[in-house]
Amino acid sequence: MFDKLFACIGLMVCLALAVHMCVPSRLQRRMEALPDTVLRWLKERLIWRFNARERRRVAHRVTVAAISRARQAANEENGSWDGNVYRPKQFERPGSGKLH
Repeated sequence: MFDKLFACIGLMVCLALAVHMCVPSRLQRRMEALPDTVLRWLKERLIWRFNARERRRVAHRVTVAAISRARQAANEENGSWDGNVYRPKQFERPGSGKLH
């Protein structure tokens, strides 16, 4: 079983080398550069994938900081919070609040 597997692998290598020798030199260079390109792409994808947690942490920190800055600025303006909606007093209408 192993001898047939090794023979098949050897045949594939020989065929690949034969095809490589038959193609023009420009295409040979592109074929030789292909593994480097694939490995570079794979490395970039892996780095991007495994740094996703750090990107999420940074985004969370930035978001929390922006929310806290907005709340501090809102507290200085003397408004009121209705759930997660801030209503500044300068926009309140005098009277009963009816539109008509």
